[in-house]
Amino acid sequence: MPVGKKASFVEDLPYALKEQVASYVRSVKQSMADIFAETSIPYDQVLADELLFLASIKKLYAICSGNFWAIDNSLSILSRHDATAIRIGGTFLAMDSEDYRGFRTLLTELDRYLTERGLIERVTNPFYSDILRAMADERQ
Repeated sequence: MPVGKKASFVEDLPYALKEQVASYVRSVKQSMADIFAETSIPYDQVLADELLFLASIKKLYAICSGNFWAIDNSLSILSRHDATAIRIGGTFLAMDSEDYRGFRTLLTELDRYLTERGLIERVTNPFYSDILRAMADERQ
């Protein structure tokens, strides 16, 4: 399936999030020749498309995970000083708030989904050359 169809899930994201993911994917795409060269794997458009799709998932996961843990750690630290919530824009977040629980559930479900499909290691691996090698090995 072409990248455009796989990556169409990005179109439903809020604009700022969509732009962050798209910008990241463009940077990976610009590095694609170098990634293939580093692995000594002959360039393959299908593998490149799959790697770009994975890049979009990696970026989205990094944003979700990073933001959740920043909020979680902030709430934990503040709780030691008798503060129970933080305000982000017009939203108050506390460990017992519906938004916080929803965010935690989202990340838990995303972790589970990626783990069940054997993708969590790829999504958290910072080395695209390693990921490409593993993808190419699976094809053999």
